[in-house]
Amino acid sequence: MGSQHPTENKMGVVLQEGPAQITSVSPLSHAKGHREEQRTHVRTLVLLIPRYGNPDQNGHREPIDPTLLDKTLTEIRTYFSGYTSYRTEGWYRDGETGEEFFDEHIRFEIDCPFNDSGKVLLTSWKRKLEDRFHQRCIYMKLLGPVICV
Repeated sequence: MGSQHPTENKMGVVLQEGPAQITSVSPLSHAKGHREEQRTHVRTLVLLIPRYGNPDQNGHREPIDPTLLDKTLTEIRTYFSGYTSYRTEGWYRDGETGEEFFDEHIRFEIDCPFNDSGKVLLTSWKRKLEDRFHQRCIYMKLLGPVICV
């Protein structure tokens, strides 16, 4: 990847490459005169982290290693200024095999201003999470723009 120097966009988001790939400043932490502009550019990142690993040949699933969750939480706390999390359940049908899966997740919702560079870095982090949790896909999406009131 590119330089090791952080860059700050006009919305106050600091993006840097290296160990801490996405660092953000809360959109509400800026001077009063800039808040209205900030509000229109905030997006919500939704991230689902599995609570159980993939099933073995007998269909048994082990809980995710807590150290993997700890590492992910450390990254979230490093990259962002806050989050909300809760346990969720989900279902999906594999488009290739037609097999159905029920999953339990930890859902993270993170409000933060993002730009195109941030999206590229999120894609890189998503791939890292897929490798870490041995998943074909980690569910991650950006919603918004969000208006904070």
